Amino acid sequence: MDTESIGEYSVRCIREWGDFVRLKPEWNELAALHPWGAYLSHDWFLQWWKSFGQDQFLICQIYNRHQTLGIIPLRRGWRRGARRLALMANEHTPRMDCLCRPEAARSVLGCMYRHLTRHHAWDVFDLAQLPRRSAHLFCIMAGEAGLHSYRLSSRQQRGVDLDRPWADVEAGFHLSLRHNLRRRLRLLRSLGRLSLVVQTGCSGLYAMLRECFAVEASGWKGRAHTAIGQNPAVERFYRRMAFRLAASGQLRLYGLRLGEKLIAFEFCLWNGNRLGCLKIGYEESLHRFSPGSVLRAWMLQLAHRQGCAGYDFLGDDTVWKAEWGQSVDELMCVRLYNRTLAGRALQMRGERRQGAAFAAAQAAAGEAGQNGRGAAEGAAGGMLIAFGSRQVEHPEPLNTAEAEDLVSTEVNHR
Repeated sequence: MDTESIGEYSVRCIREWGDFVRLKPEWNELAALHPWGAYLSHDWFLQWWKSFGQDQFLICQIYNRHQTLGIIPLRRGWRRGARRLALMANEHTPRMDCLCRPEAARSVLGCMYRHLTRHHAWDVFDLAQLPRRSAHLFCIMAGEAGLHSYRLSSRQQRGVDLDRPWADVEAGFHLSLRHNLRRRLRLLRSLGRLSLVVQTGCSGLYAMLRECFAVEASGWKGRAHTAIGQNPAVERFYRRMAFRLAASGQLRLYGLRLGEKLIAFEFCLWNGNRLGCLKIGYEESLHRFSPGSVLRAWMLQLAHRQGCAGYDFLGDDTVWKAEWGQSVDELMCVRLYNRTLAGRALQMRGERRQGAAFAAAQAAAGEAGQNGRGAAEGAAGGMLIAFGSRQVEHPEPLNTAEAEDLVSTEVNHR
């Protein structure tokens, strides 16, 4: 563990397991300030590291004389010959962000960048699953530190707003979805007794999870070898998180039973007053009856009656999710390059790739007789943010003043 004083602030980098565990009170205090607090809890990251941690963790804690102002959970290792820093996240992390007090966000990131560039050897820094405004703030502060920032990709996560009368919620469903739900509910009821079960506590949870994992493995995920139960590390993570969430009152494991048999489930997390769906599964032999959709409709009705403000699908947006709601959050992936020889070489390689992709997209758009600029941007798969000391020419560079305005709006909103 190393500590550095930067003006009125101090930065401590935690690398030992015991220090990680002892950070829980300050960590959860900051997580409680964030709208996505349940996904950023100390328990989440602790279990994540136990299951998926292969590199070395590096947790930056920024504090002053009075309190902890921010915590950024990182990991570091090697990737394709480059020294890589990254947020502590992977495909099983639905949402990610910096833990900090909103009024100190700029100071926290500024101190982190200053410490990392002075005392730690790295070439690239990957930031994934960040909300758009937080990604802009990361890039603004990186630019002030002389680093280059590039947007690698963005993704949308869809949700359903439930803080309105149920008739209005249902009216937001696609017309074909409403008709299919009624018809398939009748068909399922013709097969036997249907019941909705909700698991929130630890009693009986192990057996319920075993049923859920078996249902998921019975379908296409089992054939593709991507089911939870087929990967020991993934199964360990979700099983442990289920018990931790149950102990804290945040678990919502919904199941649809036909008679005594489980035919669909949704593994959800209660985040403040919203539901977040971590995993779903259904009995594939009953696919034509849409048991997953029937379960979701009942589940949303129950959550609405219990005062839930919304439901988040998490994961990538798809066509079938759009049938349920129009609420969308944008998440961004950003890469920072350090001022090292390898970092500059990787930056130049990235610039060449983006330039080639843009040129190819322009040529394709020109052949199709379309607007070359707009189509090329969509096909190029990313837009240069470039808050660093050297601006690379690229269509539609992000305006720094606009980004700062977005950041200030986010801070005030929080």
